[in-house]
Amino acid sequence: MTKQEALNIVLNCSKIYYRNLENKNIIFIYEKECNKYDYIETTFFPHNYLHLTGLNLIRNRIKSSVDFYNLCLRNNLSTTDFEFKSNGTTQKKLEILSSIMQIDKKARIVGDYNSQKLYLSTDKLIGNINMCLGFIKENNYYIANTALKEDIRNIVEEQGRIVLILKKNIKDKKYNGILYKNKNVNQNEVNKIISNLEIRNKIINI
Repeated sequence: MTKQEALNIVLNCSKIYYRNLENKNIIFIYEKECNKYDYIETTFFPHNYLHLTGLNLIRNRIKSSVDFYNLCLRNNLSTTDFEFKSNGTTQKKLEILSSIMQIDKKARIVGDYNSQKLYLSTDKLIGNINMCLGFIKENNYYIANTALKEDIRNIVEEQGRIVLILKKNIKDKKYNGILYKNKNVNQNEVNKIISNLEIRNKIINI
């Protein structure tokens, strides 16, 4: 991958991040055991985007990760502003970055990171057999801190099947409806799952 190719990916994906993830809360509800469910509530900020690209910034005119993100949105980033990481992870992240931008639609599995990779520091993984996002917990939310071109099944301790995904703007108090529902889960099960997890008061319509 050339730096120009990387630049094109990063610029294009920043627009998708802006529309789809920036300042959004997303709840991933998953089955961790047979008929036992849990959830992860995530949030995405402007400063998170840089971590997902895997780029190393050349800090002459870029002062922060937010500055980097804003340059991407304005198409003002240059190939002279960044370098690839020497361990080869940058190219792998960029190859799946467009899919990562649609994690709210493409995620199917949740799991605890199994600490298999020495260079990787994260807690929870959410994704599918082609890619995943790593999350760390800050206060009551999980924050995305890395993107991986990996089959999530190979790097989690136990797989949790995602059954429901909900999304809202950070400023909104409640989630308005369900974005994704596993086809094997009927409406009665949806009501039961949400009631048992005590998150019904977070949702306007189900």
